[in-house]
Amino acid sequence: HMPVVAASSAVSIVARAGLASATGRGVSRARAPRPKPSAAADTRGVVVARSTAFSSVPSPRRRTASSSPSAFASRSVREMTAVNAAAVSSSSSSAAADDALFLGLDFGTSGARATVVDNAGAVVTETTARYPPIVDGGKGGDGVPEGGWAEAWRGALWSLLDQLDAGVRARVAAVAVDGTSGTVLIVDRQSGEPVYPPMLYNEKRGDAMDFVCAVAPEGHTVRSPTSALCKLHSWWVSNGERGEGEFALLHHADWLASCLHGVPHGETDHNNALKLGFDPGLGPNGDYPAWMKSLPYASMLPGNVRAPGTRVAAVATERARSALTNPNGCVVVAGTTDFIAAV
Repeated sequence: HMPVVAASSAVSIVARAGLASATGRGVSRARAPRPKPSAAADTRGVVVARSTAFSSVPSPRRRTASSSPSAFASRSVREMTAVNAAAVSSSSSSAAADDALFLGLDFGTSGARATVVDNAGAVVTETTARYPPIVDGGKGGDGVPEGGWAEAWRGALWSLLDQLDAGVRARVAAVAVDGTSGTVLIVDRQSGEPVYPPMLYNEKRGDAMDFVCAVAPEGHTVRSPTSALCKLHSWWVSNGERGEGEFALLHHADWLASCLHGVPHGETDHNNALKLGFDPGLGPNGDYPAWMKSLPYASMLPGNVRAPGTRVAAVATERARSALTNPNGCVVVAGTTDFIAAV
């Protein structure tokens, strides 16, 4: 799908940048009380290689409603590290110590990669994991691995973390995740567990196009059968036009991040939210347009849409804390899409 080496290196820089922001900024909605974190499923991924490649990543910038998603590719990794170096080094948090490390997790279509960088942005180590064998054709043409996509991703996540040296895992202060743009999951609002097979980035939901084109402005990014909004609408109709009080939508990267911090729903980033209809240029911090807020399933949309690199929550699930063992704590910061990370 794209160069995972560049993407995982870049998203680790996003993690590094996250310690420069004490709180995330975004669209806020009331959330249900956070459940007690629980252990996740067993590892399924297999580490297959290590390398030391490094590249650059753009950071999103404010756009007008008529701008295209490509307008977000504005700053390089070197610029991002320069902007955040002083803030990271001077942070009052002990997690931002001079020997702190920063972890980026890149999930593609055939496998996943973890990249760890230091305070200078130099790559320390990388690990990779493959998904289980494909056993079904799937709707998007990429097939479905044994156990389903959600378990393939979760297994790869734990494999990536477990294969890092213990000394490295004990120094990771922040982590960011990128996933395939337009890939979404419908999850239980309380547990965060998927209740429907993940809908992949290239999966078309043409049955939703008439409705979406009727409500979205001409030329809007959601007016495509592969958009996240088309997938959400298609699911909602197939579910009997109900479920907005029980279920929530998460993007690929959102759900994997939730496996780390334990917040079951409501957290995403500007870049992943584009295909859902979020506008980072609307209002002081970005917002969903009024026509989206009037949709019958609007409550299923992620309520906190943060700029990549801003703090989301501390690593809190039992499984994640067993792998990321920094005694000063480790935070999850908002990630991005695999395309933006690899540009």
